Amino acid sequence: MKNKENKNVQEPIVEEVLSPDCDIDPSEFEWVGQDASRMQSITRPSISFWKDAFGRIKRDKVAITFSIILLVMCLMAILVPIISPHTLIKWI
Repeated sequence: MKNKENKNVQEPIVEEVLSPDCDIDPSEFEWVGQDASRMQSITRPSISFWKDAFGRIKRDKVAITFSIILLVMCLMAILVPIISPHTLIKWI
């Protein structure tokens, strides 16, 4: 039980390691270089702005729900005056 508790405890960081004036020998590092072919490769296929926007909306259930409600209200605003037997002139 004691061994498991000791593994989770981190040792304090020594200030000398993080000090900006510490001396690091440049010979300890080597230049790896750059892989030009990997830098130019595209990791994902590019998509247009609109395709990305509609894809995000399709995943959002709340946005879909309120878009349908808004569409129904707009259709009702257009179709109800046409279908209704009452005209605006009667009310005036």
